[in-house]
Amino acid sequence: MDGAVYTAQDGSFSFRYPGDFKAYSKLLKTHKQEVNYKSPTARGYEIGVAVDPVRINSLDQFGSAQEVGTKVVNVELGKDGCLEAKLLGTSSERMGDVLAYTIEYYVENTHYTSQFVAKVIIKDGRLFVCTGKCKAKDFDTYGSALREAVGSFTVTA
Repeated sequence: MDGAVYTAQDGSFSFRYPGDFKAYSKLLKTHKQEVNYKSPTARGYEIGVAVDPVRINSLDQFGSAQEVGTKVVNVELGKDGCLEAKLLGTSSERMGDVLAYTIEYYVENTHYTSQFVAKVIIKDGRLFVCTGKCKAKDFDTYGSALREAVGSFTVTA
């Protein structure tokens, strides 16, 4: 992937994203810290990071990768307009002293049908989630770039 690197102002995280993506702000901020990028040409193709405080010290206190993935899908199923959500796969890795889960899932609702790739990390009392998504019908085209971008996500704080 030809891309650019985003590094948080406080240096707490970084990730690579496709070079033609443009930064954008959501109308409603729901996280303590968030950054979002999207494709200027492919609607619904985007990546972002959300950071929020948590009371647990590591992901394994919340559950296994499979359990966390199931919880993410259940949150989607509880949203208004959700017609279907399913977990497609999970994995876990150690990044130094930090546990990271990668979760892939599919969501169909009344507004869109998308496939997601997310990497979840808890460090220093903060939950970091890097999520890439695109329309489900475009995943064959953009899926490898999403996996690479989300896979590049690291937390340094």
